[in-house]
Amino acid sequence: MHDHLPPARARHCPPSAAIPVLLLAAVGLAWASGAAAEDVRTVRTSRTGDILTVSFSVSDLLDDSAQEELESGLPTRIALSIALHAENASEGLRASIRTCEVTYDLWDEVFHVHIEDERQSKWYDATSRNDAVRLCTVVRDTKLDVADLPAGPYVISVVAELNPVSTAMLEGLRAWLRVPATTGEGQSFFGSFVAIFINRRMGEADRTIRFRSSPFDL
Repeated sequence: MHDHLPPARARHCPPSAAIPVLLLAAVGLAWASGAAAEDVRTVRTSRTGDILTVSFSVSDLLDDSAQEELESGLPTRIALSIALHAENASEGLRASIRTCEVTYDLWDEVFHVHIEDERQSKWYDATSRNDAVRLCTVVRDTKLDVADLPAGPYVISVVAELNPVSTAMLEGLRAWLRVPATTGEGQSFFGSFVAIFINRRMGEADRTIRFRSSPFDL
């Protein structure tokens, strides 16, 4: 992210009391389905108290053609599933979902970028395609609550999707992110999301990449 980018217009979302087991299972299943093509990439982590901050890049998710399409005026969507696992385990213990949508304003010649996760929702106006891509693909502030997890080796797994076909998945997820998971309404939203997430087939996004970090100790 370049320093000359204007400040984001942020709206903070109340974090849920706990991440539902279904979310962690869904992320685990998505990761397991790509285990045959497992890739290890650089993922930076830092811990402050009970909060683990995760940083990484998925800039290769958009090839030259996909980057050129950003200027078409049609929205481009990126969905990132980020999960913390014990080393050699597929079940996610903590998870975060991040979505990014880019729409180019042909009249004003500016890229409107909307980034959302379970903690906050931010809007940026990027004046260049490179800045828009960087905002969506360079993740620097994903936070996972690791309170009560035992000491030991862990890994971060990431599933990144470009333009998932199922917009219902994204909209249902965004709705769930705004409703505490402990309420019936939140569980209803999330149950719908999990059904879509698990039943999706490979090829239902323009591109999907999966990778994990090297093991690290909490």
